[in-house]
Formats: sequence, structure tokens, C-alpha cells
Amino acid sequence: MAVDARWHRWIYASVAKHLHANSPSINLVVEFLNERTTTWEIASPRAEAVISGPMSKEISAGLHRMWVDVFLTLTSNRSNDDYDHVGHSGVLANALDQCILVRDYGDTGLLEISILKPIRDTGQTIAVQHVRPGAKDNEIHSTIQSRYYGLFEEN
Repeated sequence: MAVDARWHRWIYASVAKHLHANSPSINLVVEFLNERTTTWEIASPRAEAVISGPMSKEISAGLHRMWVDVFLTLTSNRSNDDYDHVGHSGVLANALDQCILVRDYGDTGLLEISILKPIRDTGQTIAVQHVRPGAKDNEIHSTIQSRYYGLFEEN
């Protein structure tokens, strides 16, 4: 059987709400959900999140494994203490290293549907990459990414 079409919305909303709740010190924009305002554009630190998926595979009758990828870009203004930027990358990595409760957001927001768990197979980690500055040397950037999976059962 096909996946429940509502799972996509519920997964996306649950991941977005989790990221916002677990990184309150960072101005965060989630693609398709939040606006890149002028306030956000000058904020330091600021982050952008892209939630890709979910992807699905039926593993038995009525039971589906769902995957979702999260990719974050963190930007900070250069300062006398750029360790603050590295600390903020740790905040985001910590948020990505947690299980995410999937609720029926967009409907009641009360039902617990499933749990997304960070994938920790051999060699897979929360990947934090500090990238070299771009054309503007007054900003520093990092990327943080993780993949999650959960089991979803048809009603």
C-alpha cells in the first residue's frame, strides 16, 4: 500500500518544530516554512535548514520505513572570538543528535505518530563541516547534516 499522504506534512512539521525548539539562540529559517527577513539576513548567528524527504519503503504489509535528511547552514559574523560560531555549530549538532517525536501537526498536534531516530550505522555521524569563507571575509560558515528514520504503520 502507499504511504499515508499526511505523514509527509507531519514529519516535516515535527522536524521543523524540533529544530526551532532546540536552537533558541540561533536565528533559524526552515526552507518552505519561514521567511528570510532583513532582520534574519543581518543576524549573527543565523542558520538555514533544508528538510529533504521523506523517502519511504514498505517493509511489510502496512509498515513503512521513512527517511528524512536535514541539512543546515550556519553563518556568523567574524568577531574577536570565533569560537562562538563553533559553539553554535555544537548547538545545532546537538539538536540533530536527538530523536524527534512525530505528531500530527496540521491536524490536532496531539497524536504521537512515530519517532524519528538519527541513523547511526557504521561510519554515519552528525557531519559538521567548517567551510572556508566566501567572497565576504567578514562571515564564517559551517554545514551540519544528519539523516533520520522512523517506522510508520498504516491505520
